[in-house]
Amino acid sequence: MPIIKTAEAFFKAMEIAESDPRDFALGLGGEDIAMDIGAVPSPETLFLPKQYVQIASRAGGLMPLCTIGTVADFQDLEVYCVNAERSRQFCFEGSSCIHSSVVPLLNKDFILTANEVDEARRVVRAYDEAELCGSGAIIVEGKMIDVPVGIRAQPLLDRYAALGRRDQKCLSFLEFGAYGPS
Repeated sequence: MPIIKTAEAFFKAMEIAESDPRDFALGLGGEDIAMDIGAVPSPETLFLPKQYVQIASRAGGLMPLCTIGTVADFQDLEVYCVNAERSRQFCFEGSSCIHSSVVPLLNKDFILTANEVDEARRVVRAYDEAELCGSGAIIVEGKMIDVPVGIRAQPLLDRYAALGRRDQKCLSFLEFGAYGPS
């Protein structure tokens, strides 16, 4: 997972996102980039660089991992929580952290809820049926669903399925250990 940390790397984010097929995510080191550009690492000053890296991640087929603010404020859990919630609204899929005390906050803010998964399933199902009938836009539960909305729901279901597979692998590892059944 490359992490953009300099102004020079910032302008090469797309190149970095596409540089190695083993990469799965891209992030931005807020404290590092702020130091390099002479800025105070606040949610406001880091918003543009983090959003740019989020877009470069998506364009390069990688998962964007960041919070809009800085990870250095890990003891101010209220601010950290606000930044994590805001980051999810901007389609970041998770974040690294520097202290274990924020892991529960990140899990709470980045985990997919049952309602989100159910809604995505309904949208995908309804939109797939509409496409078969030649319709480009439909209404589902009072909301207009057209091409971008219909397509946007599928990656959420893919992510949910991938997380389920990961959890199964973790369970298998824990049950059988690294060297076979315990």
